[in-house]
Amino acid sequence: EDHSLNKSLYSLRDIFSIENLNLNIIDHLVLSYNLSNQYDQALIYVREMCIRFPDSEKGWLRLADIARRNEQYKLAMLAYARTMYLIDEQNNEKIHEYCYKRILNCASNYTEWECLFGKNELEQIPEELKINLFIPWTSTIRQHFVNIYSEEQPQFSQKAHHHLLVPFIGPRQTNQNLGRY
Repeated sequence: EDHSLNKSLYSLRDIFSIENLNLNIIDHLVLSYNLSNQYDQALIYVREMCIRFPDSEKGWLRLADIARRNEQYKLAMLAYARTMYLIDEQNNEKIHEYCYKRILNCASNYTEWECLFGKNELEQIPEELKINLFIPWTSTIRQHFVNIYSEEQPQFSQKAHHHLLVPFIGPRQTNQNLGRY
């Protein structure tokens, strides 16, 4: 056995091109980097997961958890909502409840709801992911949050002089045409 060989996760980058890795391998890399507290590397791979496999909830859920850990609450909220959207038909209540609680925490304490952006929040969203994250929430997702403030008021409040942004992607446009309205 050659002890001089690099056997870490980093060695995989040199041997395998990320374009050739399937969803499960990339997911295992993301989990491994997360467990070893290498969040920058995890973020690289999870973004690749979301780009290459936009219809898989795995990447979006991993992205949301990493974003929340990095205090990027708007990105986390939108990625959790994307996860809920993708699992909507699967009746996976455990993941729905997990995402619901995380979205509620983000919206109650750190950011505005849905695609309403405060100052500097737009910068949290990677350009290549905007097309999948800047979409209206489904009525099913919205229904989860209808009566949340019937008993208490949210803790997060935006100051009146802060301007909010609503990013817009036209129905036939790609993310290069993203504008603020």
